[in-house]
Amino acid sequence: MIVVKITRKCGICGEEINLVLDILDLVYDEKTKRFLHAKCEKERLLSRKRGRMPSDEVDSLVEKMSVDAREAIAKCVTQKRRSTGSRNREKNTSDNPKRLLTDYLLYTYDLSCMPKYIYVKLASVYSGKYEGLKKPCPPEDLLDMWQRKQAYLNRVYEYNKQKGNCMDSIQRISYDLAILLSRYDGYLEWKEKQSLLGEQQQESANVIYENIIPRANKPNRHKGDVSIADVLDEI
Repeated sequence: MIVVKITRKCGICGEEINLVLDILDLVYDEKTKRFLHAKCEKERLLSRKRGRMPSDEVDSLVEKMSVDAREAIAKCVTQKRRSTGSRNREKNTSDNPKRLLTDYLLYTYDLSCMPKYIYVKLASVYSGKYEGLKKPCPPEDLLDMWQRKQAYLNRVYEYNKQKGNCMDSIQRISYDLAILLSRYDGYLEWKEKQSLLGEQQQESANVIYENIIPRANKPNRHKGDVSIADVLDEI
């Protein structure tokens, strides 16, 4: 398994960006074909003297550009694999979310490979057979949740570490997966609200997934394990 690493420079501030790790903080300008920090583009749009846009319109435009960024990054990842001669039985295309999720986990958790049981566990998530999961969770949803909540998961890890509960990268993936899936119902509610907002074009509404605190399904706890529910309650 080859971990894809692709870097570019922000078209505004010039700082180096990592297309995989910084995906949630990026936008893509279709006209100039450049990747930009979302905050840089937002500041530019709000500060320009001519054709200044209202803040709500700026937010809508930046959100659209962030979607464009994800699509552009997926294409870059595919091109990178092809150029380096990566071979895999799975089809190497931008619509291969399982591969994108795997690459993200390998890079984020600093791994060169993952044990077979992690792939088996992920497969059970996609099929809905993961214990405690009410419905199948497609890799697209899992990748999106993971990227959006990575900073939060890092805080949980640091909290556990301070309490003397250290985990290696493989243990973290299983642990973080349990946290995300315990909140999957809330994520689906958020997606539905976002869809309705898009259809109705409600400029005044701004639903933020990161601020939603749904009722979490309690992950299974085995003897000697750290209680995820207890950690989430304390944080």
